[in-house]
Amino acid sequence: MNPVPLFLIIVTLPLISERYLSAQQSENAIAICKNITIKNNETEINIKELETRGEGPDLKNPILVKKQSGIPFSGRVFELYKNGQRRASGSLKNGKHQDSWLFWYDDGSKKCEATFNNGNRNGLWVCWHKNNQKKYIGNYKDGKMDGSWVYWYENGQKRFQGIFKDGKERGGHVRWHENGQKKAEANFKDGKLVGGSAKYWNSKGEPVDSKGKPIDTLEEALK
Repeated sequence: MNPVPLFLIIVTLPLISERYLSAQQSENAIAICKNITIKNNETEINIKELETRGEGPDLKNPILVKKQSGIPFSGRVFELYKNGQRRASGSLKNGKHQDSWLFWYDDGSKKCEATFNNGNRNGLWVCWHKNNQKKYIGNYKDGKMDGSWVYWYENGQKRFQGIFKDGKERGGHVRWHENGQKKAEANFKDGKLVGGSAKYWNSKGEPVDSKGKPIDTLEEALK
């Protein structure tokens, strides 16, 4: 077997190295592209490039920080489902959710349009069921429900309507069955039921006995 000339080895090695480095650089570029996007001339990074930190052992007031430096992140971020569909997109300021955010279901349909301030839900929230029927619309103030709120069933029928102040029920609240028949109504003051104001109906529209039965909370009513 004839030995390979030394000059061929010397010439070939740099070419192999260049190809290897080029391949590595391409892989790195692809990885970066998956985690960074440009939208409206503004850079967005994948939220998985950040980590969550908080105050105290129970992670109260969590913030998102850069992994290497630990500095709270400010800028645009996005989150993906395992299937590659976008799950969320919005802004962080000093590591906390800020201003407008969009959320989607794993099939790409819109889930919510939301607003935040300093990490708290703040302002108008509108959400949809997976079938694109509106799910609820309402306002938050400093993380608490505030103002008029309306919920709907997946079939488009209204489910709940009521007013809140600082997260507490206020005034008249009404709930409906999925077939459109009224289910319950009551009046609240500072989050407490006004005695004797609760009334109930079955799905046929017939009054039902509610003696000794307090009206349930919004959370329980919407399960």
